[in-house]
Amino acid sequence: MTITGWGFDESRKVTNIMQKGNTQVLQHEEGCVIRHTFCSGGDNQSTVCPGDSGGPYQAQDVYNKKIRYVV
Repeated sequence: MTITGWGFDESRKVTNIMQKGNTQVLQHEEGCVIRHTFCSGGDNQSTVCPGDSGGPYQAQDVYNKKIRYVV
């Protein structure tokens, strides 16, 4: 799953270049414990930051190659 945004970068500075990172969907047993909540994360340290709110999560469907967006 890909996240994108113009929020702060790793040095806590606002960027004019869209940033992107890859995350994984977390299951309830992996730390997503609020019902009806979509959680993502992973070991690669990619995450959303202040300024990214409202940005889409993007995922490509494995079977028919369509891209899905979730805001």
